[in-house]
Amino acid sequence: MTVLAACLAVAAAVCFALAASLQRYAAGQAPPTAIGWRLPTHLARRPVWVACVAAMITGSGLHLLALGHVPLMLVQPLGVSAVVFTLPIGAALHRRRVRPREWAAAVVVTVSLCGVLLLVPAHPGGVPTIIGVFELADVALAAAMVLGSIARACAGAARAPLYALAAGVAFGTVSALARIMLTAGSGGPAVAAAVAAVPLALLGFLLSQHGYRTGSVAVVPSTITVTDPLTNQPSQDTTPAGSAAGFAPGAVTYLKDLSTPEVTSS
Repeated sequence: MTVLAACLAVAAAVCFALAASLQRYAAGQAPPTAIGWRLPTHLARRPVWVACVAAMITGSGLHLLALGHVPLMLVQPLGVSAVVFTLPIGAALHRRRVRPREWAAAVVVTVSLCGVLLLVPAHPGGVPTIIGVFELADVALAAAMVLGSIARACAGAARAPLYALAAGVAFGTVSALARIMLTAGSGGPAVAAAVAAVPLALLGFLLSQHGYRTGSVAVVPSTITVTDPLTNQPSQDTTPAGSAAGFAPGAVTYLKDLSTPEVTSS
């Protein structure tokens, strides 16, 4: 089972690397007027972006299959290899060769990320309550919204890492919710996790597109890879019922707000 999970994790990394390279290639050519939800709407008309979405869905499926056999802390370090795979794929898209210093930098980044991930403690076992699931989603949504708003207000090199950090919080929480769905069976927590995962996945997807548009192809996957396990710590505590009630409206309001003009770098 461990060997199978390792193969699935590496295959998922290849798919994610392909998706990241295609996203950076397509988003980098989008017009300045394509902001908020207008960005993916514009990109959806391009075949290269459709291929990137297919690669992302395939990678997510392989990632979930790997998680079904071994814990996230064993799958995630193998997923870091996506940073290395992005180099030859990105170079092929731009019709250039990968320089030796780029390979060296990728190896250093990959080893460093693996070290960070191995230091992250595994999340506790058990399945949270329904209210606990919505608490997890509420906290992640609030964090992603704050980071995304800061990124939108920034200019220059800081924007892409902040967008990627916000997307990583959203995607990491989706990973935690997916783990709950796999372990909770058909009970209430599994249904709550499925409901909460949808807006978070959409938000993370939108934030990552803006990250790929404003930064290098390695910045976004590297940041998301580190953020994912740090946020993948499902809470076992219960919270006030108002937490679940505020989740969906908050997501809708923020997604609408993202469509307003951003600050442009001078």
